[in-house]
Amino acid sequence: MRFIVLEMFKLNFENNDLAYDIALKVAFDGNTPKSFKNVPSFAACEDLSYLMKDHFVNNDAMEELKKLLWLFHKQIPHIYYCPMLIRVLGVLLMFLTESETFVVARRMVEESVKLLDERKQIDSEDMRGLRWHFTLNEDIHYKFIKSFSNFVRDKYANWYKIEDHFKAIGFDYITYIAELLDNLFLGYLPLPMVIRIFGAYLNEGIKIYYRMGYAFLRLFKRKILAHSNPNTMADMLKEQAHKLDDAQAHKFFMFAYDLKLTNIKEKFSKMEKPYDIKYEKQAYLPNLSAPSHILESIHFEMIWEWLPYEVRNTNAYQLYTSKSDGWSLRTVLKKSEDYKDIFKGMLILIKTNKNTLIGAYVDHKFSPLHEDYVGSNDCFVFMLEPV
Repeated sequence: MRFIVLEMFKLNFENNDLAYDIALKVAFDGNTPKSFKNVPSFAACEDLSYLMKDHFVNNDAMEELKKLLWLFHKQIPHIYYCPMLIRVLGVLLMFLTESETFVVARRMVEESVKLLDERKQIDSEDMRGLRWHFTLNEDIHYKFIKSFSNFVRDKYANWYKIEDHFKAIGFDYITYIAELLDNLFLGYLPLPMVIRIFGAYLNEGIKIYYRMGYAFLRLFKRKILAHSNPNTMADMLKEQAHKLDDAQAHKFFMFAYDLKLTNIKEKFSKMEKPYDIKYEKQAYLPNLSAPSHILESIHFEMIWEWLPYEVRNTNAYQLYTSKSDGWSLRTVLKKSEDYKDIFKGMLILIKTNKNTLIGAYVDHKFSPLHEDYVGSNDCFVFMLEPV
């Protein structure tokens, strides 16, 4: 599988480790954190453990996944909202190294950016055929899910019965379909089937999930129409899908590849959002000018959540450390003068002789001339350890 995936994207003979090392150095200024607390998920749900609940990812792979997500957040400006991304990275990590996973997924994003450019889709069969891999924003994701429903309605006569049944019992089938497709069928179909579908997805693009979603609904039509409880519909379908034998799996793929994907690009392009979908969750990972002697990177991530929004996206400069600058308050005041023109706030970090970690954030420069209190409501004190 590894060789096939790398060959698909012409990466078998590239120095993927070097490309990954360069990307890390650029993204993290040569100081890659050992662990991460807050991680951009590129999805409405921010809980990585929930998003990956059906994936085969151990603790080491989860840390690799967090690093990759941060790298995409920092290095790939084209992707804003893509619930599939974290799942695709998780599956790739089953077969590829961390560096190979990055370069493959980056190539998939780059191709998606090109193929989703409507201005270049006039004479290209590839572009008209939805061969891109990732939805890059909320608009494209909505179109992908909604156009699937409309496409199946045109291609499958029994879809009207299924849709009417879903509506009659109050089952949110649009959300269910989105979860099914975004999750790459992991947790819904047996793993060998999921891997087979994923291989086709890498080769053919996102349109493969139109085929598989159609086959899923067609295969379980009778089960769906016979089930009237909206609260247990999803669990029932998952249970039935896990029980598929070889004959049923063969039938599933036969349904999928019997489907003619004509005019699929036109249906996708004409889809309009009924309302504005906003996903504005921002993740912050502080860039430090020098490593701290008393705090780990995960501590800084925690602190950054508490800072005012206007300073979270700024770089942090180490102004003073007792380890190299001594214990003089005069030195602190003198050094703070060097940053007076760019001052936006200051963190004071202290480790006591009992290993207690405490600190404070102040939004006003230190000065020996102040005779009264200074600072706004944004100032605060904190204790990190003991918890």
